[in-house]
Amino acid sequence: MSFASILTVLTGVNDDALALLSAAHMARAAHGQVKAVLAPPLAVVGDWAAMPDGFGAPAALLEASRQAQADLRRGVEAMARDITQQLGLESDENAGRIVLVEEQSALALDLSRLTLFTDLVVVGRVTLVSLGLWSGLLADALLLAQTPILVISAAPGDFAAPAAIAWNGSPAAARAVRAAIPLLKAASRVVILQDPAHLRARDRENAQPERLADYLRLHGVNNLEVRSLAGGSRGDGLARQAQACEAGLLVAGAFEHSRLREDILGGITASLIAESRTLNLLLAH
Repeated sequence: MSFASILTVLTGVNDDALALLSAAHMARAAHGQVKAVLAPPLAVVGDWAAMPDGFGAPAALLEASRQAQADLRRGVEAMARDITQQLGLESDENAGRIVLVEEQSALALDLSRLTLFTDLVVVGRVTLVSLGLWSGLLADALLLAQTPILVISAAPGDFAAPAAIAWNGSPAAARAVRAAIPLLKAASRVVILQDPAHLRARDRENAQPERLADYLRLHGVNNLEVRSLAGGSRGDGLARQAQACEAGLLVAGAFEHSRLREDILGGITASLIAESRTLNLLLAH
C-alpha cells in the first residue's frame, strides 16, 4: 500500500511549498506522481476575460487577474524545479515526478475528474481554510470520491514522529486508518485515542481498541498505545490529546454527521482543521 498518485491544490498562499514538498516526499517513496492544480482566487475573473465583454469587469481587474495567475504559475514552476532537485527526482526517472495538470478558479474548484484516479489529496491547512469547508476540494475529493485528504501543517517529510488515531469504530474512521497505513508504519509510535462515553451504540463492538491494534499489527505497526480520555470526541479535545502525545499526525474520520448539522452546530471536522496548527491531519469520509 502506497501513495503513487497524489493530487495537490496550490492557491498562492504561504503553505504551498509545504504541501508540495510533503506530496513529493511520499510520491518519491512510491515511485509515483504528484499532480498539482493551480487555483488562484482571481482565476474566475480571468475566465471572464475570455468573453467578448469580460462580463463587464473593469480592464484593470482583468489585467490583475491575468497577472496573478501568471505569477502563481511561474512561482509553482520554480518551486517544482527546486523540490525536484532537492529530492533528486531528476536523477532517477523512477523516483517520482511533479506534474502541473491544470489551472482552475479557487472560487469554482472542480476536482471530480482528477480524484477518480488519486490515492491521496495533499493540501496545506491555510489553503484549505481559505478555500472554505464546503469547497470543491472537500466536496469532490473527500465526500464524493471518498479520497483521503492529508492536511499539512507541520514539517514535510517528518513522518517518523508519533501518530495518533481518533478511533470510534465508524466506517469513516476505518477508511482513514486504512489510508494512513504507509504513514503509520513510518511513525515511531502510534497512539489510539478514544472517548468511550461518546461512542455510538452501533459502533461499540468495532470500536474496541484491541481490534484496531490487531489490524495494525498485521501491517507491521507494532509500537502501539491506547489512551481512553473523556472529552476526546470534540475536535479541540482530539487536537489537544494528539499534541499531548507529541503526535505529528492525527488520523480521523471526517463529516460523520449531516452537512446541515455540521453547518448549524459546528462539527468535529471543522474544529480539527481549526485547531491543527501543529498537526498534520489525515481525513477520510
